[in-house]
This record gives sequence, structure tokens and C-alpha cells, in this order.
Amino acid sequence: MVLELLPMAVIAFGIIMNSSLWFQAYKIIKRKSSRDVSLLTYSILTPGYIIWLIYGITIGDPPLIICNIVGTLAGITTMVVTIIYRSGISEEH
Repeated sequence: MVLELLPMAVIAFGIIMNSSLWFQAYKIIKRKSSRDVSLLTYSILTPGYIIWLIYGITIGDPPLIICNIVGTLAGITTMVVTIIYRSGISEEH
């Protein structure tokens, strides 16, 4: 029974953990500043999510695929928002 529940627990906690990156993106948007955000951190995390996503697709592992889709999207979102607020693009509108 535990082994049957494990994939669902992995998916649930993987989604929750990887969604935490969106909190940073939200904070950047709310403050209208990404000055204190380490772009290097997200530049390391995001390719990692992408590699794990590719691996999950290759071996056909739904928990890896689902969790790393969330991580990839959250990482890319946070990086884009960080770059937008650093470059001043957000002030042009």
C-alpha cells in the first residue's frame, strides 16, 4: 500500500517544492524590484529542472515529468521576471 501511495506523494511534494520558485517571482512583481534576487541561483536550478524533465520523459516516469514541468516553468518565470525588472523594461509601460 505504501508503494502505491509513494508516486502520488512524490508528485504532490514535488509540485509544492517546485512551486516555491513562483513565490519569488510574485515578490519581485509586488516590490517592482529584483535587486536582491540571485539570478545565478535560478540559472543553476532551471537547467537542472530541464535535465530532470528530459530524463523523466526518457524513462517514462510521470512523477519526474510532472514535478519538473512545474520546476522548469517556475524557474523560467522567475528568471524572466528578474531580468525584466533589472533591465527596466517594466518601467516602459
